[in-house]
Amino acid sequence: MYKVLAKVPYPYPLLEAAIDQTVKATEAHILEAKVTQLCGVQDQCCVGVLQLHSANGGSGNGTCSARLHYLVGTNQHQDHEIISHLAEADMIMANLECTNSRVATIKQQHEVLHGEIETLHTGSESKLESKCTRLEGAVDVA
Repeated sequence: MYKVLAKVPYPYPLLEAAIDQTVKATEAHILEAKVTQLCGVQDQCCVGVLQLHSANGGSGNGTCSARLHYLVGTNQHQDHEIISHLAEADMIMANLECTNSRVATIKQQHEVLHGEIETLHTGSESKLESKCTRLEGAVDVA
């Protein structure tokens, strides 16, 4: 029986990993919401810049055009960061699913082993009770 118990991994590290992954997944969802919000703000800013540029008649010393190019370059850099954060969030979610699967498997193994222990315990009690009854019968006869 102890050999069977020795094979079962200790569940707390896996539970802690599942909790950590859940926290990271929550953070990833929050980041995704912020990204969506920032994309909306970015679109509004680009529209505003284009409106200013067209209001100036597309003329001037090129500062509006230079600002627009700067904003586009900055936005591309932010887009790469967002993509990397989303990829990281996807990896975290995959790890969370894997960890949850392992935790579920270990819980099932734990329940099976608990059932086996109960069976062994109940079997031992019934053997002891029958032995006591037999010994009491032997004492009564003597």
